Amino acid sequence: MVRKWASLLLGVALITGHASADTVHMKNGVRMAGIVKSQSTGQVTVQIGSSEVVLRTSEIARIEKNDRTGAFDREKAQAAALERSREVTKLTGLRAPERIEVRQTMSLLLSADPLVNVKARRKLVAMGKEVDLFRYFEHSLPTLLPRYVPGVLEVLVELDPKRARPLLWKQSTNVDAACRAKALELMGKVQDYDSIPLLMRGLVDHAPEVRIAASSALGALRVKEATPVLMENLKMFDIKIRNAGRLALQTIWSTPDKQVDLHSMAEWEAFWSAQSSSLTSPYNVSALEPLVPPGVAFEDE
Repeated sequence: MVRKWASLLLGVALITGHASADTVHMKNGVRMAGIVKSQSTGQVTVQIGSSEVVLRTSEIARIEKNDRTGAFDREKAQAAALERSREVTKLTGLRAPERIEVRQTMSLLLSADPLVNVKARRKLVAMGKEVDLFRYFEHSLPTLLPRYVPGVLEVLVELDPKRARPLLWKQSTNVDAACRAKALELMGKVQDYDSIPLLMRGLVDHAPEVRIAASSALGALRVKEATPVLMENLKMFDIKIRNAGRLALQTIWSTPDKQVDLHSMAEWEAFWSAQSSSLTSPYNVSALEPLVPPGVAFEDE
């Protein structure tokens, strides 16, 4: 009676000498697909593919009967891979060989050699004129490692600046500072005035490269309302942030007839005191929310 109860509990059954397939559920949550081959006092032997493992009865929660033997089914795996490839083709618009070529070319964007980078970007731009790379990257950008994103954004902006704008907006809040910085930099390059609120938030980002990119873009867009916040950045310890803010201010306020070439904080304060009344709604640094919470960063494992 004890033997019969143990057999039922473990789900071990032999039918005309043939062992059915099983999934062994361990008490620690692990599951193993295979075939229960034998049972002895306190132990169960399970065949998984071409190997056998011995499990303690006390560590098994239950055994479920099914058709999963644990053996590798090559034909089934190939069929599943083919079906997945078809699904990705439908989602991205690119066939498998095209996707492979794009990924291989993307890897060259990471080269330390600038000439290799330029060549890779040119190749992707050329491909983008033949196939819809936007559709592909709209699908894959959220899953790309941050190291690839800046180069990809440059390619998309070169292909179609208007269509790239929504992708730049999304990447402006990427947890990776390099991605945020590149997105802001390109907003200025494509003269995207709708992105000004995002650029202003970039001026209070915790990452220096993001503040610098935001300053450059706001300078390119000549956003006079950004003056008070850019002046706050003139107080930063980082000399690169200060220089970027000063250059942006000079660009914003200079005209073909008059070059504004101020350097010290006192000079800019005096200048702003005379000019502030000409603007109805300049930005206030205290009202700005950073693009990401302070201290947030991508950790590449």
